[in-house]
Parts: sequence; C-alpha cells; structure tokens
Amino acid sequence: TILSELGLDPTEMDNPQLWRGGGCRTCGQTGFKGRVGIYEIVHITEPLHAPIVHGPDMAGIRAIIQKDGRPTMFRDGLNKALQGLTTIEEVIRVTGG
Repeated sequence: TILSELGLDPTEMDNPQLWRGGGCRTCGQTGFKGRVGIYEIVHITEPLHAPIVHGPDMAGIRAIIQKDGRPTMFRDGLNKALQGLTTIEEVIRVTGG
C-alpha cells in the first residue's frame, strides 16, 4: 500500500482509509473543494537556538525537532488525508514526502 511505501505501518493505525475525489465540472476535475492548511509548529527551545543563530544546518535542526517528538508537516498532512480532508498524493506533493 502507499502507506507502507512511505515507511508507515498500517497495522499501527485504526482502520486507515485514504480518499481521492472523483472530480467534476465545478472543481475543474481536481476532486478538491476549497483549501485546508497543513502545519508544522516549532517551539524554539534551547537546543534549537544555537543551530538557528549560528548557521542554517537544516539537517541538524530537523533532527532536534524530530527528537522532541513534534509532529512534522507531513504527519499533519497524513492525519488530514486519513480524515478525508485531502489526498495523500497532495500531501506528498506539498511536503516533499
């Protein structure tokens, strides 16, 4: 499944279902109606302060954020895809997977 391809274990989720809009003349065959935001909120902690101030080490910053257990933008998008608010393909497109 696409969830497995993304490195996720569907058996750890409660009945995961992904949706895809059929498209119509009103939506221009996209299957989307309106917009929904996906977010990643980063609280600047002491361990994050130095890498931000002293140089753009994005890999190091990302590692610190993930170590703190904060949900990533991809995870927020995945949750919204599982709620039927968007598609997993759109989440991958806008977050880089």
